[in-house]
Amino acid sequence: MTFDKRDIIDFKISLAKDLEKRIKMGYKSQFRNIVISITSMPKLYKKIKTANDVSEDIQKLECISKSIYNYLLDMFDVFGDNAVLNAKRIFEENGVKWGKRFYKSFNKSYNASDVKRLIKELYLDLKDTDYISISNRQTNWIFRKPGEDSGLSRHSSIYFNILYEIKSLWLQGFIKSMAPGYVGVMEILEENENQITTNITIKEGA
Repeated sequence: MTFDKRDIIDFKISLAKDLEKRIKMGYKSQFRNIVISITSMPKLYKKIKTANDVSEDIQKLECISKSIYNYLLDMFDVFGDNAVLNAKRIFEENGVKWGKRFYKSFNKSYNASDVKRLIKELYLDLKDTDYISISNRQTNWIFRKPGEDSGLSRHSSIYFNILYEIKSLWLQGFIKSMAPGYVGVMEILEENENQITTNITIKEGA
């Protein structure tokens, strides 16, 4: 099964923009005017005039992903547990929503290998920090503490495990709705203060 690179990138950008929008709307609804000063602050994303070059769109995705992280971290720092619960709900709902949308738009016969490749391509990754790798038939999710030059908030290390939980909910929701008939089994292979490595196995099942 093959997918056009342009279609994958366009879908991923739409997914990322929707998630960013839902985060802003969700927190504004929860905390009203208090949060407006945070979500209206300029982040890292700058509009790119041309979208014909795939490399420019990849750069755009990277900027949106960083922007999402920084919005979350600002909220966690100010509002604590309530903001965390809200983020978990938003990410899980986004994963389910866009998994269903992908399935309806590109309804093809998947096998387990197809599902692995698709989640690698569609996951909202961050270069060298948060990404999915496929090697020697193993699919591993690498989640690292960002470095100082990553462009992410200084609070990212404080909320390292919480961010992992939130992204895990997104992945599970996306896999389940994107590939009906398959389930994603996630097993942590390595965990320390700087990195969590999780193996993702795709199996047939309800």
